[in-house]
Amino acid sequence: MGSTLFRSGLTIYSTSNGILNTAGLVQVQGSAANINSTVGTAINISAGTVDMPVPATITSATGTAILASGGQVALGNSAHTSATPAAGTSLVSIGTQAVTVQGANGIQASATGGNTVQMQGGSVAATTGDAIAVNAPDAANSIHIQAGQLTASAGRAIFDGPGNGDTSVTLDSAAQVSGSIVLGDGSDSLTIHGTDISQITLIDGGDDVSTADGYVDRLTLAAINGPQPAAKFLNWERISLEGNSDLTLTGSSLATGSGALAGEAMGLVVNAGNTLRFQDAAFSVHGDLGNQGQVALSNSQAGDVLTVTGNYAGGGGLALDVVLGDSSSAADHLVVQGNTDATPTTLAISNLGGTGAATSGNGILLVQVAGSSATNAFTLPAPGYIDAGGFRYQLAQVGSNWYLQAKAAVVTDPGTPQIPEVPQVPDTATNLARVPTLGRWALMLLSSLAALFGMVQLRRRQR
Repeated sequence: MGSTLFRSGLTIYSTSNGILNTAGLVQVQGSAANINSTVGTAINISAGTVDMPVPATITSATGTAILASGGQVALGNSAHTSATPAAGTSLVSIGTQAVTVQGANGIQASATGGNTVQMQGGSVAATTGDAIAVNAPDAANSIHIQAGQLTASAGRAIFDGPGNGDTSVTLDSAAQVSGSIVLGDGSDSLTIHGTDISQITLIDGGDDVSTADGYVDRLTLAAINGPQPAAKFLNWERISLEGNSDLTLTGSSLATGSGALAGEAMGLVVNAGNTLRFQDAAFSVHGDLGNQGQVALSNSQAGDVLTVTGNYAGGGGLALDVVLGDSSSAADHLVVQGNTDATPTTLAISNLGGTGAATSGNGILLVQVAGSSATNAFTLPAPGYIDAGGFRYQLAQVGSNWYLQAKAAVVTDPGTPQIPEVPQVPDTATNLARVPTLGRWALMLLSSLAALFGMVQLRRRQR
């Protein structure tokens, strides 16, 4: 097809394909575009460009609304486009104007050299299949939903496959996604920036959680708050919390990766400034856990248990509920079936009504480590102890485990306070030294001598 320009808009109703483009440019100006195929594909493109910078409705009753095995489809953009993607690749973009794409499948991009799908607004809906599907045997794919609505009534909202190309997906805060996200083979990444994910039923990274096959799938949850089912997050070698997330995982377990690849830690990683909580009393992380933020078991109920089947790396905080009493006291605790590293984790202890008591044996168990645990892997906040009811609790490492041990607090006797002497102040008015005074005995002696002298004088007169 050569270059074709429709200046007054375009309306096509077809029982087969609506627009078929294998080369050149199809451009629609005017007020609106309406491409409707009752059976086939509304827009089918293998090369060239279909450009509709107007409000548009692209509909296929039983087929695919947009099928791109190459070329470019630009809908609802603010200006006309003339650039074309590289040969063997496809680009489908939806701008900020009112655009509706709907079919059994919404958008399918299957160029062997790689595919890019972008949404800045509008809506893409699939009635029985996939809303957005990309597939390249070995090349890279990119999906970026900045804004707009993506809905899959029965299938997948986003699908990557069956090729094993690396696919990158980004969802921004204004994106609305309903349905599942399923990525296939290859090293895929999904970054979610503050998106409401409550209507996403499954977030699947692809094949498994092992790096042995060379595929490494990474899920980044940024500014994600509130409760989410742990079972929603499937087949990710690395899951990281960023952007001040405060995520509560519901259910009993989460499977993720372990080890490191090129210096990058696999597993569940809680970065600084982020918080991970658990709704159930017992939760297992099947893989490694890195905690540079805050992992909170504290929920005003002691006895919760977090089990990490792999290794634990610290640097952040671990909040625990404990009834500060004797060694039988209820307490939350962390179980690590692997090893813990040497980066300290600060244990924030909330006392749930404990009145204090001396502990016996090892004390109150807080952290149980099956492997090795580095010295100072866990600490208490300053001043390094907790007082309750006249007893002082301190953290002690016994083997690879960590306990609270308590004994009666020692009270230091301050002693009897001394009254300081008040120094004599010289008489600065006269600057005269004090005249010494006679003592009591000297006065008595003088008085006696005076009396004796008087008697002697009296006798002499009598003679």
